[in-house]
Amino acid sequence: MDERSARLLEESNRVGISFLLTDLKTVLTFLNLADVTVNEGTRLRNRTQARNGYRAILRHLPRIRPSPEQRLEIEEKLAAIKSRLEKAGISLDDADLSY
Repeated sequence: MDERSARLLEESNRVGISFLLTDLKTVLTFLNLADVTVNEGTRLRNRTQARNGYRAILRHLPRIRPSPEQRLEIEEKLAAIKSRLEKAGISLDDADLSY
């Protein structure tokens, strides 16, 4: 692999990691909003969006190579999201945490 290709792959990985970390924050925001709303429809919609985001993150994880620190951050946030969704009764069928 030439130097240019290696730089492009590294940049792509960096952007992918940044994207996933941003998505994790967004999913947590949906869950936080669901926790404070009084409208049941809004609560369910936010939790559904959080579940969809969680699934999307899991789909994209195999495409990135995070550092050990980034991997730990991603795993901790995914575990927190999964726990909160399960406690809220949101089904995570076919959403697997392993990557």
